[in-house]
Parts: sequence; structure tokens; C-alpha cells
Amino acid sequence: MMARQLSPKQLARAIGSSESSVKRWVDDGAIHAGRTAGGHRRITLAEAIRFVRSRELEVVHPELFGIARFAYAENELEGFGDQLFRVLESGAAEEARDLVLSLLLRGHGFAEVCDGPVREALTRIGEIWLKRDDGVMIEHRATLICSEILSRVEVDFAPAPTTGPSAVGGAYENDQSTLATWMASLVLRSAGFRSVNLGARTPFEAILIAAERNDSSVVWASVTHVDDETRTRDDLIRFTHETRERGLTCLLGGRALPSLGVRTPDHVHVVGSFTELAEIGLRLL
Repeated sequence: MMARQLSPKQLARAIGSSESSVKRWVDDGAIHAGRTAGGHRRITLAEAIRFVRSRELEVVHPELFGIARFAYAENELEGFGDQLFRVLESGAAEEARDLVLSLLLRGHGFAEVCDGPVREALTRIGEIWLKRDDGVMIEHRATLICSEILSRVEVDFAPAPTTGPSAVGGAYENDQSTLATWMASLVLRSAGFRSVNLGARTPFEAILIAAERNDSSVVWASVTHVDDETRTRDDLIRFTHETRERGLTCLLGGRALPSLGVRTPDHVHVVGSFTELAEIGLRLL
């Protein structure tokens, strides 16, 4: 099992550096570290990952970060969508996890990875549903694997900030998709928000209640599946009106949204990609 905390010696080995250099970075404040009862420096895994990503450092021993098979990604993500699709299709959970995490560890942005390899792979997985007898099984299994990956990202790559504005959101109440709203939450975290993801099947009223209780300035809603277009359209109109009355910035996304034809006032941003969401998030800080 991977260590949840690293010593300077372990981090130095992971990045091919010297222990003295890591200790100097700690003492200079570049790496935040705690101390044991005996006064030894200890670096959380999340902090070690943050430092590696911020400095764009080469990782020579990824196993110390809990990644067994390292995908040596260069500047381009081309080809990794097909690779991720194949491991998700086969149910290779560890390979899928290591692929996504290694892309992030090599410095690719979370929004960039979601818009590239993850979107491509999940789109192709969704198409299997309609073409093959085992499509439902493959899609459900892939969703669970991706949920496990997002759990790891949430803890080690996008831990909740202790300061900054709050944002809350979820998927529409008739939408059982968990992944889109989860990824939106992590993208906003990466931008600096204390995001609270309410998950799938969330009534708009629940988002408004959560926004009030968390003193949120931003809310988001994901609409990837619609059963009743008329009802959903009416709900969205009421939701955008209520967010304006409460002085909230509203972010709306999801592949089902364009077909609803809802006119959006100035306080509402219709988001077409996770990269766009990250950019809007940074502007709203």
C-alpha cells in the first residue's frame, strides 16, 4: 500500500533528487510539511503531488505515489483516449486508474484530461450500450471504475481548500449521472473553490438550500439526461430566476442542455467543456 505521508528521503527518491534538496524546499516553505513527535519532517501525499505538479518535475518512482504502471505522457494527449477506452472496456480498473493519475502527475490539467481522454473514452463506452448485448454491463463497470478514480483524485490531486469562496451543485433530479457533476466539482476545486458536490438526482431546491447553508456565491447544475423536456425547462427557468434573486452566479452544463432552449440571463454561464468551466471559475475568484 502507498504511504499517506512521505519522508524527505522517499520524496527525493520518487523524483530522483537529493534528500538535502527536499529538506531545503521544506525549510524554505516551497513544500508544506509537518513534524513527527521526534521532529522528523513528513509530507502528505497530496502536498507531494501538488509540489511535483507545480514544478513539473519528472517522477522516476511513481510507485511511491501509488501508481504501478506509469503512462509517460508528453505534451499531447492524443492516443490516450483510445488507451483509456480499451482498459475500461476490458474492466482493467488498476490500469485505468494508473493511466489517468499518471497523466495528472505529469502536469496535465484535470479539466484538460476530462475534456480529452476521459470524454473520448466514456463517449465510446456509451455507444457500446446500443450495439452489444454486454453493453450495459460494460458501461456500469466503467462508471464504477471512473468513480474509484475520481475518489482518488479528490483526496490526493484536488483536496478541498480551506479558504476561498464556496460553490455547490449537482446533477438534475431526473439525471442519474454521477460523473459529470463530480468532475465539475473537482474542476472548481482546482480553480480554488471550496466545492460541495451533491451528486446525482438533486432537485434544484436542494442546491439552493445547500448554497445558503454553505454561504456559497456560485452554484452549478449538470443536465445530461432529460425525461420530460417541458418540466425540465420550467424547472431551469425557475432555478435561474431564483439564483438571480439570491445574487448567485449560476453555472449550467451537460449534453442535454442545448436541446431545452432555455434563455439565460447575465448571471448564468452555459458551460460547454470542463476547460471552459475552469476558466470561468478562475474569473469568478
